[in-house]
Amino acid sequence: MNENIKRWQETGLLKGLKEPALSLTAQMFEAQRLLNERFYQDHKTDHVAKFNRISIPMVRRVFPTLQCTRRVQLETIFDPFTKPKHKLASIFTHEDCHDENGMYSLYKEADLVADTCIVIAKKIDAIVEHLVGFYLPDGEKPVVGITPFSLNGDTIEVGIELR
Repeated sequence: MNENIKRWQETGLLKGLKEPALSLTAQMFEAQRLLNERFYQDHKTDHVAKFNRISIPMVRRVFPTLQCTRRVQLETIFDPFTKPKHKLASIFTHEDCHDENGMYSLYKEADLVADTCIVIAKKIDAIVEHLVGFYLPDGEKPVVGITPFSLNGDTIEVGIELR
């Protein structure tokens, strides 16, 4: 068992996952944690704090559900500044997350995050399929590098590259 799996299994976030989703998700958790720490040191705002709070659960909702892992081997790139970056989805929309009494609603935000995770997973699958096409030499899986989520204004981005 690798170090990332050991570290993240204690949180319960890997519960129910089997290989290859187990290793990939543990690697993405660690890459996301490192990105969050580094980015927050440079940008201490409420916007970034909100993103950091939801980014690890987003990794959990998105990466184990990717269909492209059947056709490619996803490899985590720990450098979040890889190119190309693909804009995936806006999560900090102007959609109202307040209830009828004007109080902030965690449930509305959770629904928005869940919907966005579905969009992000579908877009990652589509981008990877586009990069790889139908190229499957001798039954081997092409390797696609993927970086953790980053925040650019109101847009969540992820780096994806064919290796």
